[in-house]
Amino acid sequence: MRESSTAFVIIEGNPAEEGFYIQRNRFPPGNYSTPHYHDQDRYITVISGTWYTATSADAEKDDMGPLPAGSYMKHPAGGWHFDGARDEEAIVETRSMGPAKTVRE
Repeated sequence: MRESSTAFVIIEGNPAEEGFYIQRNRFPPGNYSTPHYHDQDRYITVISGTWYTATSADAEKDDMGPLPAGSYMKHPAGGWHFDGARDEEAIVETRSMGPAKTVRE
């Protein structure tokens, strides 16, 4: 397992290289991403806490739906979304293919 200097850990592979990878992200309470999309399908499982997400390019937190631990969500390639944690830490696991590109406005 390789650890990075940000709030994620690479479990398998490398998102910057060709091939399959698994990454875990930690969202501290009150931490949200800005709207973005990826060039590859991503498959996400909530490991712990409640993760909030919305599938749009508008960062309206009221539109976010809760996904408790054990939940699964697919972020299709090119699909705008944003996500994060509200009152408790959330840890999510992402599985995808690299090289991975994230696009933000």
